[in-house]
Amino acid sequence: MLPYSGFLAVMVMGFVLLETAPAMARRLRVAYEKVWAVAQIFLFVLIGALVDLDVVATAGARGLAIVLIALVVGRWLGIFAST
Repeated sequence: MLPYSGFLAVMVMGFVLLETAPAMARRLRVAYEKVWAVAQIFLFVLIGALVDLDVVATAGARGLAIVLIALVVGRWLGIFAST
């Protein structure tokens, strides 16, 4: 195995394709948009199916408050870091 990030390799491959063969890149984008329209339904349905409601119920209000605070602080830090 090569020690590199597969996600990074796919992104670089897309950028190179866009620079070297823009017509092919546009055709691939149209095809992948159709695939993604179907794949995102499966992705989010499967993620929703993994939510364990028993854990959510036992966490209660304290757990919900911790998650909400983490989301607000995390979003704030992300926005601050990106700007």
